[in-house]
Amino acid sequence: PGNSNARISLRVLNLSSNKLGYEGGNHRRHDSKKYVNILFAARKLQKLDMGANGFTTASLFSQIRDHTNLRRCFVNLISLNLSRNEITSIDGLDILFPRLVCLDVSYNIIVALSEVLRVLASLRKTLEKLYLVGNP
Repeated sequence: PGNSNARISLRVLNLSSNKLGYEGGNHRRHDSKKYVNILFAARKLQKLDMGANGFTTASLFSQIRDHTNLRRCFVNLISLNLSRNEITSIDGLDILFPRLVCLDVSYNIIVALSEVLRVLASLRKTLEKLYLVGNP
């Protein structure tokens, strides 16, 4: 991570159940910058599991949505697990992860069906599995 030119061949990264969305018992305010360096290096990443971390919204990625280099890092990502968090919105996931085949956002707090349908429409050519069970 110290060398921004370093590349790793990591294809699967499981960061689940690490309380990444919490700091000292309190929710972080989208403090994902600590993990950005590893994502920059893992350009071959295909599966990312960030389930059960206490994230409050999928737009924790929104602060980096416009970061072109980071968006290029996710070009190979086909499976994303954000289950068992406290996510209320999946807006923008289709922009950050344009080739998703599997998206798991089960057991969150997603209520906006229109937003889900918009993301589905955007990913209609690639998305094969969507897990929404356990949302209100």
